[in-house]
Amino acid sequence: MAYKFQLGTARLSGSLIQEGDVDNTGNISAGGDISSAGNISIVNNGTIGAGADADMIELRSGDGKINIASDVDFNVAKAGGLQIAGTAVTSTAAELNLVDGSSAGTIVNSKAVIYGSSGEVKGTSLSSSADLEVGGNITAAGNLDVIGDITGSGIALNDASGIAGTGLGDSAGQLILDISSLSTVAPANGDKILMLDSDGSTQQISDLSDVATLFAGTGLSATNSVLALDLSEVSAGTVSVGGDSIVFVDADDNGTKLESIADLVSGIASGTGIVASSGQLAVDGVLEDLDSLGPASADGEFIVATGAGAFAYESGNTARTSLGLGTGDSPQFTNLTVSGDLVVQGTTVTLDVATVGITGSFVFEGATADANETTLGVVDPTADRAIDLPDASGNLVVFSDASFQSAASAITLSELNILDGGTADSSVAIADTDQMIINDAGTMKQTAMSDLATYVGNNIAVNVQNVAAAGTLQVGVNYFSDMGSDGEDAVTLPASPSVGQSVKVKAPSDCSATRYITINRAGSQTIDGETSIRLESPFAAVELVYVASDLWRVF
Repeated sequence: MAYKFQLGTARLSGSLIQEGDVDNTGNISAGGDISSAGNISIVNNGTIGAGADADMIELRSGDGKINIASDVDFNVAKAGGLQIAGTAVTSTAAELNLVDGSSAGTIVNSKAVIYGSSGEVKGTSLSSSADLEVGGNITAAGNLDVIGDITGSGIALNDASGIAGTGLGDSAGQLILDISSLSTVAPANGDKILMLDSDGSTQQISDLSDVATLFAGTGLSATNSVLALDLSEVSAGTVSVGGDSIVFVDADDNGTKLESIADLVSGIASGTGIVASSGQLAVDGVLEDLDSLGPASADGEFIVATGAGAFAYESGNTARTSLGLGTGDSPQFTNLTVSGDLVVQGTTVTLDVATVGITGSFVFEGATADANETTLGVVDPTADRAIDLPDASGNLVVFSDASFQSAASAITLSELNILDGGTADSSVAIADTDQMIINDAGTMKQTAMSDLATYVGNNIAVNVQNVAAAGTLQVGVNYFSDMGSDGEDAVTLPASPSVGQSVKVKAPSDCSATRYITINRAGSQTIDGETSIRLESPFAAVELVYVASDLWRVF
């Protein structure tokens, strides 16, 4: 038999098997299960707990009770697992909760009903989906809502206001008509009206459209309960200008008024060129002179004044002479000023002049007449400028940059042609002060090669990946997280690397002879002549460089 003595806390990595009794005067805590082939006895008023809560259950030998701590929920997971004196409690927790809060003789909402000692029960409301039979009287302190019929020897109401709906009132327990409670709405076609018949005793309901038809007399019609003026019902008559009148609406007060036709005609003839006489309108002044011309006899005639108060139709040379344009089809002007727009509908405009002065711009419509045009304008010059069109066919180039509006570009044709797909190679030694063109956030700039070298040196980053077991390494940095279990983690080098590329591998902290990483070749590659290498120490690291076809070297 073996013995072990331990001062302080003993931590055992395996199981503990005790053949005899175990007496303990302190607490017992275990990370796993505690089992016994015999009894487990706890001192009187001792407790059993879990984790930091050591007093969840108290065992009391003095009165034989088991106490559950007040901060612990006691759950009986098995249905019927709770027994009282050997009898299983089959009620569910939801059923037992119906008793919680109930009171004998009083109905509590959503709770079980417990009758009083005399069999009575009181509630705030009573509802039944079937028939309700009562041997005595029903006394309601509040409202009594009945959906079906009420049968009995009689119904007495002290107050009928509870059953008085809209349009009804209560008078000493009797229902009376009360139109003051009705809401006011606009009448519409299809509405009904309660009416008393002409016999004075019969009440009837009539459509609003029938009432409107009854009201529609001569000059009125009724459609969909709406009355409207209907002149088709008014008989025709002969108009007497001097004595007849017309009904009109006065704009001053919106009132309907009567006025004679003669006065209305006089009011209409208040403008220039029109006069009224005995209720009739006639032209006056210049219009009276033009009225004597009659209709034109042919197309293309002008109305020309031939004297005081006299007009005549003229055309051709006669009209040109009157207008001072000569007698030919091509009038000529020494100076011509057009105050409006000049529209030329021909196909060609020939200007046989040395200079054409334009203060604004040319507008080109294009082949399609639509709302889109091209405007050729000019920036307001600060001195005389000369712009020559090249002696070559092609397209003019436009620039969106406004700086071209105030200065000429110094770029040459040969410099532009370099950008036109030039492939000629010139061998030059690049110096730090040499420059190249770079797009700086939309602005083209010249940048020294020294700046480019600094940027490349500071911003080139290698690929980094966290490698899983049995993964494929990538060009760049590859690192492992903790391996977690003994055995081999096998990874493979890239299958198609380029000469000069490097693969770096870093092992985790728990890498060892029993937890190791094997780096295998891909295909027919070799690693310093080997097919694989192994990392088997904490944080081991290796760099492999692809120096030739299928050949890796370790650095």
